Amino acid sequence: MGYLIKSAEDVGILVRRRTMINQLGSPKAIVKMFNNLCKYIDVEKKNRYSSLFMKLNAYNAVPHHSWIAILSTNIFHLFGEGLLPLLQLSYLCLP
Repeated sequence: MGYLIKSAEDVGILVRRRTMINQLGSPKAIVKMFNNLCKYIDVEKKNRYSSLFMKLNAYNAVPHHSWIAILSTNIFHLFGEGLLPLLQLSYLCLP
């Protein structure tokens, strides 16, 4: 379970995205609780998600993949918001 939530920032992201509701108050308390859920369960090192983690880490190791992700979430989004209304307005103004 330690793979999923490692820090208070992770909890903040999940709360902002409405994936999780924080009713404990402190994000650190959630991290502690979440990481202690499987404390006494013997989990193999190779679990169901290990191949997925390896593929995801290999994909993220390629620099241009992270650049594309950053551009698509930040820059292209802002560009689309500004450009699309102008194109719509110019289309309406054309005879």
